[in-house]
Amino acid sequence: MLGLGKLNLIPGERKKEEFNEETRVELQKKLDEVVAILKSEISSYYLYKDISARVKTVESANRKLITRKIDSWRELSDYCGAAIIIHPLKTTEEVMEILRNLHKTNEKCKNFKIVQEEIKGPKDSSQFAYRAIHCDALYGDCKIEIQVRTCYQDIWNCISHQAYELQRLKGYDQAHSLPRELHQISSLLEISEEICSSTIRQHGKEVPDVGDTIDDTDELKLLIAKKLKYNGPINDWEFNVAYEALKSKNKIKTEEVEREWKEFASKLKGNDHNNLIFKFSEYIILGQSFDPNSPSNTKLIVDVLNRFEKVLNIRSLLG
Repeated sequence: MLGLGKLNLIPGERKKEEFNEETRVELQKKLDEVVAILKSEISSYYLYKDISARVKTVESANRKLITRKIDSWRELSDYCGAAIIIHPLKTTEEVMEILRNLHKTNEKCKNFKIVQEEIKGPKDSSQFAYRAIHCDALYGDCKIEIQVRTCYQDIWNCISHQAYELQRLKGYDQAHSLPRELHQISSLLEISEEICSSTIRQHGKEVPDVGDTIDDTDELKLLIAKKLKYNGPINDWEFNVAYEALKSKNKIKTEEVEREWKEFASKLKGNDHNNLIFKFSEYIILGQSFDPNSPSNTKLIVDVLNRFEKVLNIRSLLG
């Protein structure tokens, strides 16, 4: 159970369940559990930046209790919060689908559920303002506000929040009265986002289905990042080599790739693996005798790279 805040029993006042440091530490443990699960389920393929999270400070939480005349911190919906910032060529709906089904896809998340979703945006469609999807989630008895927004929406969030804070420092409290120049930035960001969305609709690929033949590197990325839940960096040169390695062994059916990936992943120890997709290529070429946890063997690496020299992205290698 979560630690309880101190109860103030002052004559003439209602009972107050205050937010204290002990409570905050317990909530942080819960939030860390959820973030670890989110990182394991939401591939970096979707993300513009790492998932961030925070528990409200003791000062901030108790200020809300007083200003909102709330008896208990448990009545707040945002004492825990997480932000998921989406890559420009992905959509918030893709990530929302993952969140909605988290209790089905992860054993540790049977007690996780989305209880409410709200699309944030201007009431008047002719205006520009903060936009995002805010979710109220429950993880056991812990409430978490999860904000899902694109990188463009996040840029606007940072700009407008900073402008708002600067106004308050000058003695103003006009959150909805930002300078026209800032709204022009918002319009440009929204146009950029729409161009990306249009690009996805016209050129986006579906995840290869069971029995499909993988025809190119992009389809391999989709399969490993979405279905097989790879959460590392998406480096073109690694995937180019992996695709060519699979093709050379005639293993480009989805079920064959999935089987090879699961066998490879079962050999991994720990989570800190650099160039993991390239190690997968080595595994495909060298067979089950290859140990991805062993120190890198320069000769083996060069031998594998030389096989697929034509598909290497030299700039990525140099970087």
